[in-house]
Amino acid sequence: MVRLFADDTNSFINSNDYTTLKKLLISTLKEIFNWCSDNKLSINIDKTCYSIFHKPNQKVPSFLNNIKINGNIIKREESTKYLGVLIDDTLSYKNHINDLTTKLTKIVNSFKIVKHYVPEKNRILLFEAYFNSKIQYGIELYGSANQSLINKLQIKQNRAIKTLFNLDYLTPTKQLHKDYKILMVSDKYKLSLGKFTYKQLNNLLPEAFENYFSIIKDNHEHMTRRLNDIKSCKCKTELGKKSTKYQGATLWNETPTIIRNLGKLKSFSIETKKFLINQY
Repeated sequence: MVRLFADDTNSFINSNDYTTLKKLLISTLKEIFNWCSDNKLSINIDKTCYSIFHKPNQKVPSFLNNIKINGNIIKREESTKYLGVLIDDTLSYKNHINDLTTKLTKIVNSFKIVKHYVPEKNRILLFEAYFNSKIQYGIELYGSANQSLINKLQIKQNRAIKTLFNLDYLTPTKQLHKDYKILMVSDKYKLSLGKFTYKQLNNLLPEAFENYFSIIKDNHEHMTRRLNDIKSCKCKTELGKKSTKYQGATLWNETPTIIRNLGKLKSFSIETKKFLINQY
């Protein structure tokens, strides 16, 4: 899948802009095709597509719906699965969350039967293995979706816990999660981003993420209370504020200093989880 982003500073109202975008897309795909050919690699045309990311209210003209490369027609997809995550061209993750909700519904229904054969002390293992693992996968991406979409997953999680442990339907959500020491969906996203940020600041990520975050004290000569915080990037759009760089910095700066300074990732994860659950 090839991904090209429409520049936020350009409305693309002028048709010449779209023509330029198409030329860039064709040029990029040709380079990929040529590189694969030179390295004796084959491309499955039936599984090849491209997406043009854009604002929700920005329409892409029909002549960009497909292009021809070396005699092969490559289609544009509004939503496609990449490494198990459905990515749509407005980065809303609506399709992924709807698909995930359907899978979680089936799991909850299976819990209604299985719970009768599993001791209560082991039911949390069922939840972690079959339910939570589904939510955790890719949450660093789709966790930035609108709260209304995240709430759909939260409702499924509430139902899963209540079903497994035979709890009253009206049990308060926060109390439910505090009693069983389970993070709410939005906090799972915060923990995942926190672990990513911790790894980056402690050089535990690949070189591609070097200098991804910038500490204020590295660029500031004056002593301030926020000297060890991450410098937040300036974002003019709502989409920019959902980015990992912006969200990661914001959440890290809200994390207590004593937790940020822990020497091991495992300790950081445990204490961050406790910190989030204690707020319920």
